[in-house]
Amino acid sequence: MRWSTSARRALGDSSRGPYLGLLVDGAITGISELDSSPTGASGGARSGLGFEFTWDRRDRAHAARTGTLLRTSVLVADGLFGSTYDYGRVSLDARAYRRIWEDHTLAGRLVADVGWGDTPFYDLVTLGGPELLRGTYQGRYRGRSRLAGQLEYRSPQIYDVHFAAFAAAGTVADTPALVDFADTRI
Repeated sequence: MRWSTSARRALGDSSRGPYLGLLVDGAITGISELDSSPTGASGGARSGLGFEFTWDRRDRAHAARTGTLLRTSVLVADGLFGSTYDYGRVSLDARAYRRIWEDHTLAGRLVADVGWGDTPFYDLVTLGGPELLRGTYQGRYRGRSRLAGQLEYRSPQIYDVHFAAFAAAGTVADTPALVDFADTRI
């Protein structure tokens, strides 16, 4: 079982932000069988508290064509909040969208996470899946810290179909000091 909620408020009088908010996050995880014994192999409860700041200047939330999005957050899970494991993470997600010719768009994204503490394996940051390092199995690469970037070209709509081409690279590690760009996945 997993739950997450946030409350945020616009700073200033703009409905487009920036926003500052409170994050409340939790999960109860049960594990039936594992071949090894990583942190979290016996399951456990996660309860965390944190803050999020969002600056959103995109023309639209889905399939943006112009603008920028900056989201940063801090989340801490601790026994004080009822968590089985004590750990935390600072995250940054920066995106930019530029029209390069008529309805042709170039999108860029940079993601950075720095984690610490006794992070259970099911809450480690990952590379792969539908958003970062697409085409790679989700969760194939895991660690407490992550650095990844992505570029994407988006075509105009042709007969109700959009086309996209993308390239991404990223790496994960247990600490930022151990990030080794020789281990970067493309």
